[in-house]
Amino acid sequence: MQTDRSVPARRIAERLPVKPWMRALAWGILSLVGFIASWIAVGWLMVQLEQAFGLPHAIHLGLGALAWVPASGLLALAAARVGLGTWPAVPTVAWLLLLAGALVSAAHLWVLADWAIGRHGYTDPDYIGPTFALHGVVAAAALAGFEVQIAPRWAAWLPFLAMVGGVALAIAIISWNIPGLADGLGRDSEPLAAVTVAAALYIGAVGIVSLARLRRG
Repeated sequence: MQTDRSVPARRIAERLPVKPWMRALAWGILSLVGFIASWIAVGWLMVQLEQAFGLPHAIHLGLGALAWVPASGLLALAAARVGLGTWPAVPTVAWLLLLAGALVSAAHLWVLADWAIGRHGYTDPDYIGPTFALHGVVAAAALAGFEVQIAPRWAAWLPFLAMVGGVALAIAIISWNIPGLADGLGRDSEPLAAVTVAAALYIGAVGIVSLARLRRG
């Protein structure tokens, strides 16, 4: 007589709870995938718009960064529905962090690209150095700060760790530029210095706000 052995296995699986850290990790992985996917999609769209409208390359790069941050935030919300099993509430401060991050990231990439084109004729990261990645660190910090604000307390540890990593990376990138200031700041570099300082201040502010959110519970 043949018996269905799959029924007890299913019942055992249904009784096994999904641990909170596994849900948080799933959310983090899905958010990372969305962050990268939105960067690729927005980059492709900006290439098409640049070919269609012929605006300066630096402007298209800035617009791409401006769209990348909110797109990744919306995908993080969808990832929370899948990973955490619910749509999280989004406080006003979370939207403000995301919007400010989009503006700072876009401004930095725009000014940096314009500076690089004026000095070298193109925006090759090999000539710009690690500073080229700072707009991406700002975007990642914006997303991490956004997720800390919307996450339940038991799931906020992962985006907070990402935030800590972003702060460390930003410090490393900005420190890389310090030796170049020994000969003074060129007039053509003043806007770039201003947006770099703005990026550093933004990342630091997100770190402080995120820490306050964790302490508040």
